[in-house]
Amino acid sequence: MFRLTRRKAIDFFRELWQFLAETGKEKTDWPRWKYNSGDIPTMAWDCPLCEYANRWKDKNPSQRDCRCYKGKCLIDWPECICILSDNSLYKRWQGSGSIIERKKLAKMIFELPETKNI
Repeated sequence: MFRLTRRKAIDFFRELWQFLAETGKEKTDWPRWKYNSGDIPTMAWDCPLCEYANRWKDKNPSQRDCRCYKGKCLIDWPECICILSDNSLYKRWQGSGSIIERKKLAKMIFELPETKNI
């Protein structure tokens, strides 16, 4: 059985976003996903960090409504990660039509520091 630890979630996140920074592709194109014949099972929003945070929310029902996990992400985002935030790096990456811009934003996301308090 696949067990997603804090360390694995962060390592997979880094590997995924490095791939995106190098290729400019979509998260669903990462070759390590099982649906792409890889070894990593499907995760919430195709994100190891979201999957990890989602499991935390399952144990804390009062937080289920939080789209940004109220600081429970393992990466220290400069703003809310939520796609509802116009300034979020993630939303800018997701909405970019330029491969060059997508690569630049993916690299910025890849380089975000880990949170220390979770």
